[in-house]
Amino acid sequence: MKYLIGIIFITLGLCTMGQSLQGSGNAYDLSSSSAYAEINNFGQINLPLTISAWIYYIPGSASQHIFSTDNTSSSGYHGVFMDITNNHRLRVHTGSGTVYTPAGRRAVFTIIPNHLRNNWIHVSGVVHAVGNIDIFINGIAQQTSSEGTGAMIMEQSSAPRAQVGAAFETGIQRVFFGGYIDEIVVWDTSLTQAQIREYMCKKVPPGTPNLYAYYKFDEPNASGAL
Repeated sequence: MKYLIGIIFITLGLCTMGQSLQGSGNAYDLSSSSAYAEINNFGQINLPLTISAWIYYIPGSASQHIFSTDNTSSSGYHGVFMDITNNHRLRVHTGSGTVYTPAGRRAVFTIIPNHLRNNWIHVSGVVHAVGNIDIFINGIAQQTSSEGTGAMIMEQSSAPRAQVGAAFETGIQRVFFGGYIDEIVVWDTSLTQAQIREYMCKKVPPGTPNLYAYYKFDEPNASGAL
């Protein structure tokens, strides 16, 4: 379900008054148990790519999935996916399609600082290539570390099924997000820091070059399929 949750607070002064988000004020409420959305016919997308989103991050006792380009229930991680662990690691992964362990993925992560938890933040993962990923929070490049020992390839299923707020692992739907998500944007290119800062603060016009998918979550109600 999507509910009116008020104004997204723009942090660090990166958004000017003329760039403030314009829209319904709605966001995707994933705070209830086991809520998620499936995106049909997302299609295969090659690297490089960029995934951006506004999230209201509420720390929890388990990992929380934000978005996946290819959320398959078959064996192994696929595509590109973004999540947050229970120790506040914001991670961006590529899956090699083999197993649901670190041997089936490559990832980078950064720690979400304490003052940004239980708050709206803007997150971006810029995947230049497998193992070459940048993470931005509120338009600021973060120091990252690497994890995972998967092959240096990104596997995709024949009919990718993207998801918001959940992920399959070992064939079971789990890893649910426990907060709110808004303005997911997928680009089929590597955005620069300047571009991330520009688009985080406004609606993206239709037909913008390299815009692959855009989920605004402006409707007041929705089912679990997009």
